[in-house]
Amino acid sequence: MLILLIAIIYLSFFGLGLPDSMLGAAWPTIFSEMDVPVSGAGIISAIIAFGTILSSLASDRIINIHPQSGWYFIFGHSPKHY
Repeated sequence: MLILLIAIIYLSFFGLGLPDSMLGAAWPTIFSEMDVPVSGAGIISAIIAFGTILSSLASDRIINIHPQSGWYFIFGHSPKHY
């Protein structure tokens, strides 16, 4: 189980970091082929940042809707409350 948890943590870490770095690497090709201004990268970056903040703020409410489901997904059983 520990290996699975570590794998999920690493995938989450890379999944959160890739969109920003990929935008920077791909933007020179995007703006030349689609004929959009260079400032469009800033708008896209701001949308990504806003979405990240919004999902962080909403995560507590989403987790509290079904508090046991996250534990069941990761460990295969609900934690015992004593």
